[in-house]
Amino acid sequence: MINRMEELEVELETELEEELKKKIRRDKEDLERELKGLEEKMENEKLKETPSHASKTTSTDAATVLNDMKDESINVMERNKYKIESLNEYRQLASKII
Repeated sequence: MINRMEELEVELETELEEELKKKIRRDKEDLERELKGLEEKMENEKLKETPSHASKTTSTDAATVLNDMKDESINVMERNKYKIESLNEYRQLASKII
């Protein structure tokens, strides 16, 4: 009975780890795609504008957008870190119970 519970616990942990890894990978890929799209959009806007002042404004706006994206990616990483910490806490509790 205890062995079966341990097997189920290991299976659950493995599944949760795989789900977290997939979610992190997808989040990272999504952020990379968004960043690439923003960089392309920024480059297109930069090519459209000729006056130096307008170019500086576009560059500043683009830098602001990229900083916002960086902040968002940090938030995603923090959420994923929290999920991993929760999984580790679950493992510790499960090992104490058994």
